[in-house]
Amino acid sequence: MGEIIESKDKEFKSILEKSKDKLVIVDFHHPKCFPCLLQDPVLEEVSKERDVIIAKHNVMENPRVPSVLKITSVPTLIFVKDNKVVRAKRGFTKKEKLEEIIDEIEQGGEE
Repeated sequence: MGEIIESKDKEFKSILEKSKDKLVIVDFHHPKCFPCLLQDPVLEEVSKERDVIIAKHNVMENPRVPSVLKITSVPTLIFVKDNKVVRAKRGFTKKEKLEEIIDEIEQGGEE
């Protein structure tokens, strides 16, 4: 239903533009971060069940965007709708909580 894509610094703006059609969840992660590794299967499940785009952004290989957005810990998820960050969540996020956040955003409950 949804899709998972790789996010790189130079492509970040074009990824955000996809949020005009779908909710984009950017996963800022590090390949050796244990909570990040736990987050991966949760994001994969959600992408199969929900009509969202999950953009995986490796902070070691692509440090510019996380620096500009002041991402200070991983994993951090940012939720982008209509080309605007509407929510951010630091740390590991359980599937139930992730679905709750998606539902709130889809119902117009952006923070």
